[in-house]
Amino acid sequence: MDLQSHLEAEKAVREAAKSCLRAISEAWLDLDRYLKASKVHLLDTRSHFSQLLRDSSTKLSLNPLPAYQPCCSHQPTSRALVAAAQTFPTFSQPSGPASFPA
Repeated sequence: MDLQSHLEAEKAVREAAKSCLRAISEAWLDLDRYLKASKVHLLDTRSHFSQLLRDSSTKLSLNPLPAYQPCCSHQPTSRALVAAAQTFPTFSQPSGPASFPA
């Protein structure tokens, strides 16, 4: 593999990593928004339940929590592209037994 093709492969891996990081960040924000909405829903439910305990004539009405629906814009990164561009160094094995200090 010549230097130019190696450079192009490394650029592709870098772009794939950036894309993956963006997708993870977006997914985290989606989840964070959902968890905040869930917390508000929980507080509403507790408030309604407390009101029910104080006044038995109150009717408990619970709105269902909407299902978590992550944004569909996240594009999966091609693992084949990343794996093809990765090269790993080779290490030689020591010839003799390893000795560790006492």
